[in-house]
Amino acid sequence: MNEIAYSTELIIRQPVQVVWRRLTSFDDYPSWNPYQKIEGEAKAGAKVRFSVNWGHVARKSVPARITAFDPPRRLEFTIGWIGFRERRWIELEPVEQGVRVRHGVRFTGWLAQIAFKHQLKAERLKPYYEAWGAALAGRGPSAAPQAGKPLNRRQRRAARKKAGA
Repeated sequence: MNEIAYSTELIIRQPVQVVWRRLTSFDDYPSWNPYQKIEGEAKAGAKVRFSVNWGHVARKSVPARITAFDPPRRLEFTIGWIGFRERRWIELEPVEQGVRVRHGVRFTGWLAQIAFKHQLKAERLKPYYEAWGAALAGRGPSAAPQAGKPLNRRQRRAARKKAGA
């Protein structure tokens, strides 16, 4: 089955342990991460509640499982149901300048294929993943970027009407 994937990479000038602690202290996410909320315990195999608040996507809480937990190297969440699976992953690698952070997502399943073929585009994830990385590094804005097209026809129509007024 084909997968839709997007990933990004950045260098954070902090020790890997500091970045790992920030990623796995789910209760502290509101202090640095305005885009995601995770409820539950950070440990291998744990069931958590995962929600996002990016741009025009309404915050929806869904069950997820931590499918990779390798301190302080890899954290992965799997979200999904029949016909749709999403894997969000974060990898940390100590480097001379601090830590290299690789962050991405993979969507699989027939529903993902339909959604990305007709209404979603992986390229639309770029501003949000870049903003997430900047927030993790402590140098980003505290709100999701407003760039990019709204996700549905009604929102696009309202934006065009507002721009013309």
